[in-house]
Parts: sequence; C-alpha cells; structure tokens
Amino acid sequence: MTPPRVADGDAGLQPLLGRIEARLSQLLPPPREGDPVGAAMRVAVLGPAKRLRPLLTLLAGEALGSESPALLEAACAVEFIHCASLVLDDLPCMDDAALRRGQPALHRLVGEDVALLATVGLMALASQVLARAPGLDALRCCRLVEVLNAAVGPAGLVQGQYRDLRLGATGCEAGDELNELKTGVLFAAALEMAAVVAGREDQVPALRQAALALGRAFQLRDDLDDAAAVGARAEVTLVSLLGHAQAQAMLGRSVERARTQLCEALPAPDRMAALMTAYFGVAS
Repeated sequence: MTPPRVADGDAGLQPLLGRIEARLSQLLPPPREGDPVGAAMRVAVLGPAKRLRPLLTLLAGEALGSESPALLEAACAVEFIHCASLVLDDLPCMDDAALRRGQPALHRLVGEDVALLATVGLMALASQVLARAPGLDALRCCRLVEVLNAAVGPAGLVQGQYRDLRLGATGCEAGDELNELKTGVLFAAALEMAAVVAGREDQVPALRQAALALGRAFQLRDDLDDAAAVGARAEVTLVSLLGHAQAQAMLGRSVERARTQLCEALPAPDRMAALMTAYFGVAS
C-alpha cells in the first residue's frame, strides 16, 4: 500500500503526526549494541506508516474535551499493538509475506525468532505504557489496559487471525465479520480509550458503532488498493466477493456512516472529519 494520505493531506494533522512519531521513538527501547529484539521493535514501529489509529485516539479525546497527556500514551499503545499484529500477520506460519510497506517483512530481516520476541515486547510495552499513563487514577489506567487487551484477545484480533487462516471469508457476511475482528476491533479500542481518558465512557456505544463502520471502510479501501496493484496476491476479500463497483459503493456508504456516527458522538468533530477527508479523500 502507498504511504499514508493523512501525511500528505490536511496540514492541521501534521503537528499531531509529529507528536506521535516522537513519542513512539521515546517509548521504544533505545538503540544500543547487543539488543537485537529492541532494534527489531524499532524497525517494526518506526518508518513510513499511516498512524490512523493513534490519530483517532488523539482527535477523539480532543473532541471530547480532554487535554490529558494520557491521550498520547494511549495513542502510542494502540499503535504498538497494530505494528505487532502486522509482524505476526507476515510470519511464514501466518500469511507468509515477503514485504511490508515496500520493505522486507521483519522476519526476513531479523529471523522468525527475533520477530516473534519483538511482537511480545511490543504488546507488553503497550500495557506498560497504559498502566503508568500520566494524569489518570489507577482505575482508569486499568480500564485502558482492559480495553486494549480485549481488542487483542480471543474475541478480537486473535480470533480474527485464526478465522482468516483456517476458515476464510466464504461470503459477504463472513467477510464483513472477519474484517470487524481483524480491523474494526482495534479502531474501536482507539476510540474507546479516548473516551476513558476523557471521562466520557457514556459515548462508548456510539463510538464503537462508528469504529466498526470506519474499520469496514479502511479494509475496503485497503482491498481495493490491493486489487489494483500489479502482481497482487489473489485472495478472497469483500472486493472479490462483491466486485469492484459494489465494493466502491460500500466504501462510500461506510465512510459516510462513520462520519455521521462520529459527528453524533463527538461534541467537536471538525478535526476528525478532516482526518477522514485526508485519508479517504471524501469531502465532509
């Protein structure tokens, strides 16, 4: 997939992207000789990336009225989990991918053993960052850890990856459910953690619905881009099940549904709308 549109889009998002990149680098193990796992963690996270999930956390928290420094910690934690999931996806026992973002997959660079240890390190680091999030009481820190680990666990990313490997998408309904488990749950966690930090968990149900629509839109755009790529690997996706035209129409509907639900859930949704415009190229 091409580099992130958000990086080339609305200039108002650039300072947030800069804060995310700087904090990710600070939280990761510092570069040092004799630490191949730490180095692999840095390779897995740093470099060209969309940073859509951490942007969602920061913008949702801002829209809910929070200025807490814990928002940035939550944003980085969700990105650590996302990057760890990509390393796992690429392993030979999973998708057996040679490339990630145009570069060799991590296990091709450092070996499967170090790549696996790097994913464990990133997942542990995500929980550690949330547990010590500044400005929050112990109960809300625990809630953050709970929300993110629920997204990863047996009813979330783990279940989605298993179904993708062993069951696949045999129809549109199954494909939609698979996308929800592999993509939507982490978008939901990104938004729900923002609500926890802001003390607005009353908005969690609406934010979850928005996240599922956003996850569907993200996956559809991803699949449409993959289908258009020369030499793309043939696999069953909503695009292959629906056809290009219907998938494109579903993408538009999903973006609009997510935009509407976010506007209803967030008191000040303008910057969130700018993010969606920058990423999906659809004006609000």
